[in-house]
Amino acid sequence: MPHVGQSISTIIFTALIALSIALALGTATFILTLIALIFAPLESELGRTGAGRWARAFSEIGMAWLIGDAAISHVLPPLDSALLAVLFAMTYRGLLSVGTRPQLGVTIANVAQIALIVFLATRGAVINAVILALALGAQALWQAVMREGQQDTVAFLGRVQWFVLLAMVVAALGVPH
Repeated sequence: MPHVGQSISTIIFTALIALSIALALGTATFILTLIALIFAPLESELGRTGAGRWARAFSEIGMAWLIGDAAISHVLPPLDSALLAVLFAMTYRGLLSVGTRPQLGVTIANVAQIALIVFLATRGAVINAVILALALGAQALWQAVMREGQQDTVAFLGRVQWFVLLAMVVAALGVPH
């Protein structure tokens, strides 16, 4: 994301490099990267709260998931992968709010992960769903520690991020490509 004081030439140069690499990875990757670059300024326009956090989550996690899928498969991601991208973007959106509104942030992240577990179970990836349920259980324990005031939100996010990354890998393995 552009920062105050960053020159427009640096932004354009970085975007051209990203598009060049995406083109080398295939047409689908190029199209998704172009969409991501078009929507990238949306976060700064919408602000750092509310809609800005949703834009950030979908651009940083959702689009990254879709671009990664397209880079591996060389086609536009299927609906299953798009749904996973949305659910992980929602999880990230919840975690973005933990610092300012912990209850709301934890609720959004938990609902998204429960939906992810249900989705994987209905797709027949029961073992993957069980692993995600165990990871969510571990997160719930850290949430309880945070609610009791024994841990600040920064430490909570540092511990929980590993469970979310594990969930991303396990979910990717649970959906056929």
